[in-house]
Amino acid sequence: MNTFRTALLAATMLAFATPSLAQVVTVTDVTTGTPLSTKIDESSTNSDNDKIQVYGSTAAAGASADVKFTGGNTLLTNEAAATTLGSSVAGDLDITPGGGFAFVSDGPADGTNNLYAVIINPDSLFTDMKFALQLTGEGTFDIYYLLQGGAGFVNAGTTFTTDNKGNTNYLVDVTGGYFDAIQIFSSGASIFELKQISMNLAAVPEPASWATMLLGFAGIGVVMRRRRRRNPALMQIA
Repeated sequence: MNTFRTALLAATMLAFATPSLAQVVTVTDVTTGTPLSTKIDESSTNSDNDKIQVYGSTAAAGASADVKFTGGNTLLTNEAAATTLGSSVAGDLDITPGGGFAFVSDGPADGTNNLYAVIINPDSLFTDMKFALQLTGEGTFDIYYLLQGGAGFVNAGTTFTTDNKGNTNYLVDVTGGYFDAIQIFSSGASIFELKQISMNLAAVPEPASWATMLLGFAGIGVVMRRRRRRNPALMQIA
């Protein structure tokens, strides 16, 4: 009975310390432009411009290059595709700073409005992202997300209609998991500008959570040790 109680206690501790596996993603349009905890600015350490890939930063004054923006004119299905694009893919990006935010727009290098897809891919995992989107005219767009460990981008399930004023902010949120990247794809007018981008980074487990996990593993170890002592044959198997 004591062994059973110890095992039950250890399992309970691990259950409390381990995040829920149920993942729920929601996308809403919001009127407020109040940023989330971490703004994304233009990178000052990798300032290449008019490229298919440009870089943003979560550090003060843009002193990092930890957010990658990838542009194209077709929907990209997975993260690998977003990192291996060649110059044959249309949709160059131009990135500029403003008030601590990156302004990502259709670059002038090719002289055409052909930017329909933008992937926002921070190095860090995140739980929420907010941004404002401006198209070249009235049109529709969808938001796709890539979860931690996911095989590809998934449609969030809501198609938004917007004009070319870009006054609406959009909030993408996940519970029970973490985002790896977000993709915006317009099937109407092309993308003119993506701006006011901010996010909430994935929370590192608190010390108390780590302590609970370690205590749970210790409890499992005690149970296994007691079983071996009571069953010498288990020790001879190895």
